Amino acid sequence: MRVAAWALAFVALSATAGCSRAVGQSVTLPMEPPPKPWQAPPTKLSEKHVAAVAFLLRHGLADPRGGEYRQATVKVGNVWRGDGGTVTANGWAFPDGTWVGWNGLRYRPISLGAPASIDDDLPKDLSPTTPITPMFQANQEGPSLKGPSHSVGAAMLLILGEANAAERAFGQSTSGGADPLRSLAASYLSLRFDRAVAAHMRGDDALAASDAAALAEHRTDFDTELRRTDPSPHGAGASFLEPVERLKADSLRRLAEGKRPASGNDVISLIARLDEVSARQRGQPGGVDLTSDPVVSALVKIGNPAVEPLLDAIENDERLTRSVSFGRDFFPTRNLISVRDAAFAAFRAIVGTDEFRSADEARSIATLRAWWKENAGKTQAERWFATLANDSADWRQWTEAARKLVDPVDIQRRGHFITGPDRRPGDAVPPMKAEELRGRRNPSLSDLLAKRALQLAGSGEISSSTEVFQAAEGLQIGVLLAKWDPARALPTLQALERRAYEIRRDERLQGNASDSLFLHSARAHAQRIKLGDSSAAEEFLKMIETYDARRTFGHGWSYFRPLTQQPENLVLRTGAEKLFLGNDSRWNLESLSRDKSQWNHALALVPTPLLRVAAFRKALDLRLSDDRVIGKAVAAEGGGSRYSFVGGASGGGQKKAAAGKDPYAKPGDQQPIRVKDSVAWELSSLDTMPRFELHWPAAVKDRTIASMRQLLRQKGATIAAKYPFWVRADEE
Repeated sequence: MRVAAWALAFVALSATAGCSRAVGQSVTLPMEPPPKPWQAPPTKLSEKHVAAVAFLLRHGLADPRGGEYRQATVKVGNVWRGDGGTVTANGWAFPDGTWVGWNGLRYRPISLGAPASIDDDLPKDLSPTTPITPMFQANQEGPSLKGPSHSVGAAMLLILGEANAAERAFGQSTSGGADPLRSLAASYLSLRFDRAVAAHMRGDDALAASDAAALAEHRTDFDTELRRTDPSPHGAGASFLEPVERLKADSLRRLAEGKRPASGNDVISLIARLDEVSARQRGQPGGVDLTSDPVVSALVKIGNPAVEPLLDAIENDERLTRSVSFGRDFFPTRNLISVRDAAFAAFRAIVGTDEFRSADEARSIATLRAWWKENAGKTQAERWFATLANDSADWRQWTEAARKLVDPVDIQRRGHFITGPDRRPGDAVPPMKAEELRGRRNPSLSDLLAKRALQLAGSGEISSSTEVFQAAEGLQIGVLLAKWDPARALPTLQALERRAYEIRRDERLQGNASDSLFLHSARAHAQRIKLGDSSAAEEFLKMIETYDARRTFGHGWSYFRPLTQQPENLVLRTGAEKLFLGNDSRWNLESLSRDKSQWNHALALVPTPLLRVAAFRKALDLRLSDDRVIGKAVAAEGGGSRYSFVGGASGGGQKKAAAGKDPYAKPGDQQPIRVKDSVAWELSSLDTMPRFELHWPAAVKDRTIASMRQLLRQKGATIAAKYPFWVRADEE
């Protein structure tokens, strides 16, 4: 008889930096019921469908047969926060106190409610041709409990003998196509894996251990079957489950150790608590700023005395933190962040090094220890200077060192994360971190900045996108040189721009590398204008006229930096009139508003420093009188709108949170979106503008728009004292 490995008693061993010990305490996880024999009902579904359901039932899918169908409230997870709150749904309750949901997962419910009828929850609006809804998405644990309108729910119907409903839910023909096991397995595995990961994040170690152990037991079988259904080189099988063994071991360790009191702020106590680091991902694609966690932050504040113990942790500590990262939440891969990573983040923050980007990239602990021995007595500025002077350093290390040297002293960089005060135009800027190096000669900091900028710009024909990115970084270092040593910078910036012009002429240039080069060229032009280069304004206008308006999503306003920094420059002011109001300009807002593919991108320019430019404000004012209908909006539950543009984007949200009941609409109310509404909605994100909702009645929206137009005319370039956070982050 095969006994599930995850149901045995485990002896957990801990190898914890600062508190290494063998626990020697057994941890017994609850035994799930073994799979019962199942005979599929007569069905029009293909043999592949039946075989796929049977495979899942033998490999961990919870069996609903024999349970009482009734309501329950259960805890669910969320891969962003760990805690997804509670969900009340109908499922199958069993005498042992467990409850099975439509997602094929077994729960210990918080509470049980009244009995329910399965007939009331069967899909009523699915035809045999309706494609099945996949569950290979993020944070679907809660929605997947609400009924069978997804692949796992369809499998549950077939297990229950509800063949007709299962056929309608599957919505598949009986003649083949893609093997249904791929959809079913991907849905079930990603749901259970995400539940295990979220439980780990929020500290439910028993659930994390149980789910991880079950997945670990069946992983090889799933991987084999998935690769059989997709033998192509791109078939990934169940490779995203690779972390489950480590998650199981770490969860069992925690259960064996029990709760540890969170006391002591000395280095050893803090390192012992690194397994409780719970920093969360901030965006996607994005990352986790481990230094934002209080434990890591406390180690950083201790400074150099913490370095040697941290190096010991990097070398020896095999525990996991409670932090998790991912590329995209709708892909199943999750990265369980280790204590080694947290210790390395603290180490990097203390020493300010960019020599190594991860603990693994350090190559060996000996490399780190040797580096620390050589650099322990240096200030952070001296370490960055040494990186910039090191001919063997990576080009990204040069760029990062240059940024940190020229940053004001109140700016902190942690990888991609930047923190600092919320400065407004005209606020005094503190000294740069490199001020202690002003007297350095042979080489000076100016020498090194100019050298690296021109080195990265390169020469000759471009053979890869990496070279374009390097040229863009060369421009960025040139801009940093202008901030550090304006008298020295102009010849370097002019040489860099000549090189950028050569690269931009290459018709093959496109994509992110092209965008990066264009962005940093705009910043370099702004510095040249500031330094008195009489040709820079005309050159910039010729460059911006050729840029594709569709590429302005996010920080697109930064491509207009010369206009926003020098709005009174006569050449730029005249050029801005042609750009935003000229009939033949690709930046004419009236033309952009008629292009379904471009208008949504152009709207991202509205609540930005482009409002300092008179021609842009005039163009916006004209659009604030444009009554053309371009979409519709519906008042959403909880506030804000759900919107869709004709042939364009859709989404939801609100620009200004408001307490209490919406005074002009109730959930479900629908209104058309006019061009002027879309502009007003973006403007409403500014602190000086009134609240505006897309779903409000036309008369209310018109009154609010009239007020906005008056404010634009009265305040002019000073209309915004504070821009949205995603704009402020790119101001410098």
